[in-house]
Amino acid sequence: MGSCDSLGFCSGEGGHNAEAQTAFEKSARMNRSESRPSPWPPANLGSLLLRLEKFPEAEAALREALRYDPRLAIAHYHLGRTLEGEGKKEDAIAEYQAAAELDTNLAAPLHSLDQLYRRLGRAEDAQRALAEYQRRKAGPTHNL
Repeated sequence: MGSCDSLGFCSGEGGHNAEAQTAFEKSARMNRSESRPSPWPPANLGSLLLRLEKFPEAEAALREALRYDPRLAIAHYHLGRTLEGEGKKEDAIAEYQAAAELDTNLAAPLHSLDQLYRRLGRAEDAQRALAEYQRRKAGPTHNL
């Protein structure tokens, strides 16, 4: 399983998205047969599919990852981006909020919240999200 993920990362970084998708799909498929499936193979697949704007497939993979670990903040964040891409704005907000709550070092969901709130005309919500985003980015440890 790990070698399939590694191949997926290498292929994706090299711009070989079809090969990366095949490798991540194989890894996710193999992962399903494990007694305790890891959330990472479907999360990695979902992230790639999101980047390729294959939103329905990305959503399915990310929801699978969250079935294995509902506390995986990065999967919530990517699911939020996917849902936003599908036009499901309120669902996207809920996923961004979940990601931000689950990992208090993760700044990216707050940036996405700020941008989405602004597009929705929710200036006060946007300002709160932006302030928290800036606080996290300025902190000693931050991600994304």
